[in-house]
Amino acid sequence: MYYCHRRSRWYFLFYVGGSFTWDNNYEVVEFTAPVTGNYKAQINDYRFDDSYEYLGLAGLRMPAPHIFTGSASQGQDSTQHGFIVPEGTADMFVSLIMPSGTDFDLSVWDNVNRRTGGWTSTDWNTRKDIPNSAYSEYWADPEWVWVSPPTADTSTVWKTGTYAYSGSGTYTIKVEMT
Repeated sequence: MYYCHRRSRWYFLFYVGGSFTWDNNYEVVEFTAPVTGNYKAQINDYRFDDSYEYLGLAGLRMPAPHIFTGSASQGQDSTQHGFIVPEGTADMFVSLIMPSGTDFDLSVWDNVNRRTGGWTSTDWNTRKDIPNSAYSEYWADPEWVWVSPPTADTSTVWKTGTYAYSGSGTYTIKVEMT
């Protein structure tokens, strides 16, 4: 089964055909969508134990993602990383890769300081304050925040960061927009 997202709804897409190459390790898949419009496909690498790893997004307009790296110590917040949400952004997907054996919580703040994400050092609550946002929850690995569409004034600075609930180390945060 394949699913695709359009305007805050997931649609089942009918598999038409596909192929892959052993030497380049990629797959080409075609779908027939139930309704017309722009879609984005979330790409996951599924495993035999029913787990998966988020690999990225596919869509018509894919600007280069923002990649932030830093370090955080247990019980502390990381640096807040700023990024611009361009006017016309339909979807924003933010993901956190944390060090093995740690538990970091991802958060995103919009331009009026509403937050969606896990705990911070000053707020031990999960939040979904940004309109049209979803959060993977703090036990997910990787953690993610999805905003579809961002409704705050765009072309302004948003922020993202992490809280090191358990353990310390280097993290990577990826911000993708379509």
